[in-house]
Amino acid sequence: MLLEQLKIEYLVYLRQPIYLLFSVIMPVLIFALFGSMLGGYETGGVSYFDQYVPAFATLVLFASAVYNIGNQVVTDKVRGVYRRLLVTPVPFWRFMLVLILKAATTAIVGFGLVLGVAAIAFDVAVPNPATFTAGFLIALLYALMFGFGAGVIFDRLNTYAAVMMFTFMPMFFLSDAAWPVSQLPEWLGSIAEFNPLYHLVKLMRWMWSPSPEAWTDQSLWVSLAFTLGLLALFLPLVYARWRKSSR
Repeated sequence: MLLEQLKIEYLVYLRQPIYLLFSVIMPVLIFALFGSMLGGYETGGVSYFDQYVPAFATLVLFASAVYNIGNQVVTDKVRGVYRRLLVTPVPFWRFMLVLILKAATTAIVGFGLVLGVAAIAFDVAVPNPATFTAGFLIALLYALMFGFGAGVIFDRLNTYAAVMMFTFMPMFFLSDAAWPVSQLPEWLGSIAEFNPLYHLVKLMRWMWSPSPEAWTDQSLWVSLAFTLGLLALFLPLVYARWRKSSR
């Protein structure tokens, strides 16, 4: 039954391919484009691919999880889907689990595409597959919580879309993935320190090639504290909004 619901969700999802385009295909194409131009370069003695394979994998999971699941939750609320579900024998938790599984599998497909392009087109292998995969799954869970929470907070689709567009573009630009933050003006680099995606990318780069020294040299403790602290502030807000809307 669960798999059948997931199949239906994907059939509906594929009828609006613009979501797939922006959350999976575009990041992979951008990665392939930048890889073909900058693949032979090094930054601070580190190759381009050691920097950008984990970064673009993070962009894919964040876009897939946050944008897709949040958009789905807001859309379903606007259409009154959840109110109708309450009078059906289908458990509400199972319906939400299907949405989370759809976003998760979409992100994993994007993750696989980035690694596939890196391996096939540029002959780049993951140096620590187990560590990086574990890091990706943890980061995916983190992004799913933000995506679901954003969907709970907003009640109007146009408001959600406007806020996502307004916040996602700066977050992507200042993530140190598409463009090195070190090459940006100093004031923009300072703003990046408040970007959760920037800190998530830093942690994912460590998962790609872990070393004990990086926690001090690259301020990874700060990145870990920032991401966990942001989640600790966000979840009570989501819970309060959920209780208010469910009354």
